[in-house]
Amino acid sequence: MNTMKILLVEDVEEQQQAFINAVDTFNKKYNLTVETDIVTDPLSALEKIDNSYSGAILDMKSNNDHEGGNTIVRRLHDLSISVPIIFVTGHLDMVKEDPLIIRKRSRDTDTYESDLLFLQGWLKTESSPAEIAQTYTALIRESEGWWIGWILEVPGVTCQERTKNELLDTLQITLREILEDETLEVSRRTESEAEAVKTSDILEFGVPGASDQTESGFEEVRIDV
Repeated sequence: MNTMKILLVEDVEEQQQAFINAVDTFNKKYNLTVETDIVTDPLSALEKIDNSYSGAILDMKSNNDHEGGNTIVRRLHDLSISVPIIFVTGHLDMVKEDPLIIRKRSRDTDTYESDLLFLQGWLKTESSPAEIAQTYTALIRESEGWWIGWILEVPGVTCQERTKNELLDTLQITLREILEDETLEVSRRTESEAEAVKTSDILEFGVPGASDQTESGFEEVRIDV
């Protein structure tokens, strides 16, 4: 991999300059091209980042947002963005475990150049970010001898089979096909949007008079693709 594109989320100018210097040294030493973008807060990071990035280096706290790093990682899942994350922070104890995080270190240990080397090696030897499993939620129930279900986060993924296991397999296959179809513009619903859809669907399709998910006969199942 001769080119990497990296986003740095850091509001301390000294750290920004250290990163810029490390990238310059890295490019010259290894005859590579590392393209960089630098932002100072989570909102700007989420407006810029997409799956074209090779990785992102995050600080935990930025611009007085004490949970900024964790917020970015959580929102990446909502946006179906699978970019490997490296945390460089003075607050390692606050970093929440997540499959997107491939490395975390304290600011006063090691260097940004080591982060670049680590990311380069990870990209060569591990699964690409796009292959990291994403988890979706299926709402399923048995009705008149059939199992029916749909994916809450993605519109249009609705299936029906004779058995529960067959339904789960079909939901997973259908979801994967839709996500991989480049002719479709698939936008994943946020957690709050999916919850609203679930509430609406239970009221519309559940057992009449049911007051909650259990009484309606629905079951939530996680689907990984």
